[in-house]
Amino acid sequence: MGRFLLAYYGCLGPSSVLHAELSTIQEGLHLAWSKGLNRIIVQTDSSDAYELFSPPTVNRLFSHVRSITLLCSRNWLVDFTLIRCEANYAAGHLAKLALKNERLLRVIEAAPDSLTAILHRDLYAPFTFA
Repeated sequence: MGRFLLAYYGCLGPSSVLHAELSTIQEGLHLAWSKGLNRIIVQTDSSDAYELFSPPTVNRLFSHVRSITLLCSRNWLVDFTLIRCEANYAAGHLAKLALKNERLLRVIEAAPDSLTAILHRDLYAPFTFA
């Protein structure tokens, strides 16, 4: 198991689910690059988003996809993985935090207790329900 590096959340305002997923992936990659990380695994529970990067290409219609593809072409390793939404409760928890805040991006570098328990569940028992 790894260690918690950072998490982020923010309110995008009105957008589609796909737009929100792509914006989140793009912002996460920007943050990872700024932190000097060199191996990234992007986990998404959106099959639509995942298919846009299988394989990644800049010849896509969405500007977010082109931007993400260009970010991925930097000198680092970025892998995309499709996961089940039952294994991604942490993302839902962060999304709920975003609803309570203004439209600013919040980056947290220490996991709050509520998130730690959810991350543990996502990692070790994603298909059990409390």
